[in-house]
Amino acid sequence: MHSVLPNGCGTVWALLPLVLITARGDGVIPEPFEMEIGSINSYAWNSSNPSVRAEITASTRPLMLTNTPVDSWAARKWTPEALAQLAPDVTLPIKNESNPVFYMGCCLLNRVKLPELIKMTEANAKQHVYFSGPLEILGPRVASQADPRVFDVDEAGGKPMDGFETKANLWIGNKGVITPTHFDEMHNIFVQIHGVKTFTLFPPSFWHELQVFPKFHHQHRNIQLDLEDEEVMNKTIENARASGNVLRVTLSPGAILYLPPLWFHRVETKSESSISINIWSASRHVLEVNNAWEENFPADSTWGMEEFLGSYSVFIKGLIDNLIPTKQKRGQFLWDLLKTRYLGLEAAKGEGDLTTTCPFDVHPESEEMQQHRKYIKDVEEQAPSFLSQSGYKTKDLGEYKIDVTPPIKKWCSKVKAPLKAIAKKYVEPVVRHFKGLNEGIMEIYLGNYIEDIVSQAVGFKYISEFIKSCLLPAYISQRV
Repeated sequence: MHSVLPNGCGTVWALLPLVLITARGDGVIPEPFEMEIGSINSYAWNSSNPSVRAEITASTRPLMLTNTPVDSWAARKWTPEALAQLAPDVTLPIKNESNPVFYMGCCLLNRVKLPELIKMTEANAKQHVYFSGPLEILGPRVASQADPRVFDVDEAGGKPMDGFETKANLWIGNKGVITPTHFDEMHNIFVQIHGVKTFTLFPPSFWHELQVFPKFHHQHRNIQLDLEDEEVMNKTIENARASGNVLRVTLSPGAILYLPPLWFHRVETKSESSISINIWSASRHVLEVNNAWEENFPADSTWGMEEFLGSYSVFIKGLIDNLIPTKQKRGQFLWDLLKTRYLGLEAAKGEGDLTTTCPFDVHPESEEMQQHRKYIKDVEEQAPSFLSQSGYKTKDLGEYKIDVTPPIKKWCSKVKAPLKAIAKKYVEPVVRHFKGLNEGIMEIYLGNYIEDIVSQAVGFKYISEFIKSCLLPAYISQRV
């Protein structure tokens, strides 16, 4: 989706003013943050350096930012009481539940005035209160006390990307509130204004352990692994710690954390109340994947399902062969994609819909669930799959009833030479958009891209069947 800045610890890092912050027990931890697991580098902001944002976003690991313009924000002095006085008439859509874990779609929204919200955060330990919304909801006079524009990295180069514009978000909650583990696709600069929060962080390369939801699931970008189960969390931390794949840092007022795109994070409020502001801005990774989608794969309207599925399988295997170095790793990638995104949900769904089957409770009428149902309906109506459009017709196999499982394996098993040539021709233009991404990010986005492509062919319902029947056999002999 975007042009890629240098990754890793190459020559770029030699120029950065980095100071290693050691883990607890290894030395004095400077306030206002404390490391509990691992170590995070510190970056001293220099407003006179025109490359300051590019240097920060060149990092593939989180950073603690110091000496930033946030130090001069009037918002740095916000307390819950002061904020309530500044915006007494502002009404906020909040979530309040006895369960401290606020999953996507967990609950209905309630609308309360800001002073009432502040009272709820202080007075009711049994009820957890959560607000997340645009900073401008406070009104221009109050919102202007923070200036998020300084953190806009603009990696999209001014190219409009719907849904990925720079945005500042306000977070208010009380003790125990948890935002469960998920990743964001944008650069994230998180400013702790009041109170204390703990972040547990995992790199993108840990996706196969965390088990992300499918691309078209309503919990997309969240994980299926239940890290709210203490035993599961401890075991995951132990495994991740052994390979250096976990960080845990507690932020106090004034702390500023930079999270690179696609870093998984779980956030828990540790103080009686908390106010935070974060700034999301567009990532080069999103731009690259968007650009990959502009490389249109040619499909002929006269093709039958054999031609569609056969050419798509050749095309997708071409992408995998060019992006993942060995046959063993290619097979492992596809198996992990299938196992972690689909097999658990398929076992649990029964007669339900795979895009909404969920291992934890959600409210069917929550705003997020309504939006998701509309999204799925719009896709199915405005861009139906080839399978849906065909009415299950192929040249050789006749007509199938809608309740009969289509013979996907047979359809994709034989591909004529001319179609192979067409499919292979379009591999390289797409591959070039993925090649600049580091391994973990590339694998997550490649998985998403494969799901997108396959859903065009066979719809959401048969994505996993396509992976099992049309892709995996080329790399591994294991039966699913």
